[in-house]
Amino acid sequence: MQSRLTRIDEYLQSLNMELNASKTQALAFFTESFPDLTVRGQAVQNCKSFKYLGVHIDCSLSWDIHAQHVINKVHKNLFVLHRCSGAANIDRRRLLFRAYIYPHFLYGIELFMHCTVALRAKLEALLRRCCRLVMRDTGLFHRITRVSLFSALNVLPLRLTFQYSSAVILYNVLVLNRVPSLRTLFEVVQATHYNSRRTPPDVIELRLPSVNTERARHNFAYWGALLWNSLPVEVRRGATLSVFTRLYLLYLQTKLEQAIQANDHYSLLEFL
Repeated sequence: MQSRLTRIDEYLQSLNMELNASKTQALAFFTESFPDLTVRGQAVQNCKSFKYLGVHIDCSLSWDIHAQHVINKVHKNLFVLHRCSGAANIDRRRLLFRAYIYPHFLYGIELFMHCTVALRAKLEALLRRCCRLVMRDTGLFHRITRVSLFSALNVLPLRLTFQYSSAVILYNVLVLNRVPSLRTLFEVVQATHYNSRRTPPDVIELRLPSVNTERARHNFAYWGALLWNSLPVEVRRGATLSVFTRLYLLYLQTKLEQAIQANDHYSLLEFL
């Protein structure tokens, strides 16, 4: 690792750039021991978590630090909804919610929704609280249902948003072949005359890898294949990305109404 770090520094110097040792940190995953690295004699600091492109990556890949960061960030921005009260400001609150609050829930959701169950519950509750703040003073708050609360703002619960965002990535990987590095994670089941799942031969079916631990269930090769195989055939047959997203959103909205009416509190990896 020291040799490769030195080569990176030499490459940057050839471009008249310089690697700043004081701003360089070393993060080791799933281990306590880590070698002492240096950049031109200056020590590189070891850390347990690091913020990269707005996402806090921790050494155990639990994403708990980033999930808590999202909760704190949203709490700090709730003042924009509290200060914009009144029935006449409902449209203004919708715009403020979309601009200052909802993006914090969406950015990096494919990663941080693998945090602990307790933090996922806090995130879901916080999103519902934000939606109620937007919809207050409308005269409907005392009898508004959870389904109408989400549909009024055109949002989904975070569990379904996680599934939607992940499905879009899978469509780009499997159908459009846009990310070859991720494509190698999945194995397509070859079509045969005898198909116990009754999947049409023109629809992509993925082989589900065997896993033995909960951490392995969070591997993209596993839950990506699990999610893709759970999609309806007509959704996977979407000819374009826009058609795919439209069909899948309609499917998720239908399943959301059924789940809430049945009081079904589904977990993260129990796909609807």
